[in-house]
Amino acid sequence: MLKKTLYVLAAIIALLVIGFITQLKGDIPLDKLKADLAQPPSKFIRIDGMDVHYRDEGAGYPVVLVHGMSSSLHTWEDWTKVLSKKYRVVRMDLPGYGLTGPNANNDYSAAYYVKFMQEFLDSMGIKDCY
Repeated sequence: MLKKTLYVLAAIIALLVIGFITQLKGDIPLDKLKADLAQPPSKFIRIDGMDVHYRDEGAGYPVVLVHGMSSSLHTWEDWTKVLSKKYRVVRMDLPGYGLTGPNANNDYSAAYYVKFMQEFLDSMGIKDCY
């Protein structure tokens, strides 16, 4: 019985190792990601040394949509379809996310994100928004 259990355990471990190895892939090159994910209406704006990926759609009073952790501006796709009928909808990939990429200063503090958002809104000409 012990021998059979050891064989089963070895088989499970072998399958896990094979599964892990088959999942190892290199990063997708940024140019390929941009070709796939940065189709119009995507644009880029230079802020604090980064090419910030954003979308600006619709017309009217601005609504700025900010994604959460481990996400991107694409999170808001369905909301944008509805809101852009009545509002100007602006969304961006925050530093460290999506196609914006890493912050060269390696600063991801709350204070930095506040500064980044102010610079982004100023660059977009947005003084007031939802």
